[in-house]
Amino acid sequence: MHIIADFHINSKHSRATSRDMDLKHIPAWAKYKGIDLLGTGDFTHSIWLGQIKKELEEDSDFLTSKDSIGPKFILAGEISSVYTQGGKTRKVHTIVFVPDIKTATKINEKLTGIGNLYSDGRPIIVLSAKDPAKIILNINPKSFIIPAHARTP
Repeated sequence: MHIIADFHINSKHSRATSRDMDLKHIPAWAKYKGIDLLGTGDFTHSIWLGQIKKELEEDSDFLTSKDSIGPKFILAGEISSVYTQGGKTRKVHTIVFVPDIKTATKINEKLTGIGNLYSDGRPIIVLSAKDPAKIILNINPKSFIIPAHARTP
């Protein structure tokens, strides 16, 4: 068995992203491209998380459309850590995977006090990349964090 997946997507709530990056259009394009499993992208954005809660349902390890059409999803989001270290500005983007909506909600509550989660689907957090990782893993150690890019543009 093989699975074709795309975990690094962004919703229409991220800058420079199509207004059609929503839960109506994303599954159709995934089907067209032969993608079986998608990251939701942008779960840290409250409006997007609300749409995820409304339009997807948790099904063991994945989220599925309530009408059971389209690919399966896993909760994922990108965080931009911008901070100073060694006298230089550092910019590190990470992708965060979380096991359930409850965890995503708790992460959003915690990060809201640190950065502006409402301005962009890819929030900028003024912390070293390892600090949000610690916060997220303390909320749920089943979460997973990886670099989003080999080089941040």
